[in-house]
Amino acid sequence: MKRSALLLILSLLGVTPLNAQERLSAQTREYPYTAQLPTCEDGGVTGLIASRFTSRESEFWGSDLTVNEISKIEETGFRPNGADLIPRRYCSATIVLSDLKKRRIDYFLTEGAGIIGWNYGVDWCISGLDRSYAYDGLCRAARP
Repeated sequence: MKRSALLLILSLLGVTPLNAQERLSAQTREYPYTAQLPTCEDGGVTGLIASRFTSRESEFWGSDLTVNEISKIEETGFRPNGADLIPRRYCSATIVLSDLKKRRIDYFLTEGAGIIGWNYGVDWCISGLDRSYAYDGLCRAARP
């Protein structure tokens, strides 16, 4: 009942809601996305993760952990939610920290998510080190 009343009001105002077939893809918007993201293995990406991890551990958690190595890098998804959403590339790798333990790292690149929307943004989760449970503690939320 409420939905039909809302649709009637919107139609009287000349507003028509978009259905799934009418949604604009990310490339046809006024400010389109290009889906040109670096690869998972890109040195700029892994270097950014390493430097930000070290800073975060030191400044926020009071830890002296640093990144020794990121290896076995693989892409686990590219735009898994379709072309009408913000482009993302999902990656997984093995990371060795200064405590010499091997852990899984899941990370993703998001177009336009860098500082003030410039460039790409990188978010990551290291299994066993999601201290704030931002990615559910087991890093599942950082995967496609």
